[in-house]
Amino acid sequence: GQALGYDLISELGKGQFGQVMKARCRKTANFVAIKHIKLNPEHFVNARLTLGEIQTLKHLSKIPGNIHTT
Repeated sequence: GQALGYDLISELGKGQFGQVMKARCRKTANFVAIKHIKLNPEHFVNARLTLGEIQTLKHLSKIPGNIHTT
């Protein structure tokens, strides 16, 4: 599968609110994890928590010397 500039490789995990996929960036060839969130109004609060996680990960990825794992 493909997702906006990434080639999806395999599923890393699955939960009640979505799944996490291992992918490779077509531009850099780096491996990344992509979290696909189910858009369900009943789970709106949990989706907001997930977006908070994403913002934290974005911040951490900008710190020099930070270790990235795949």
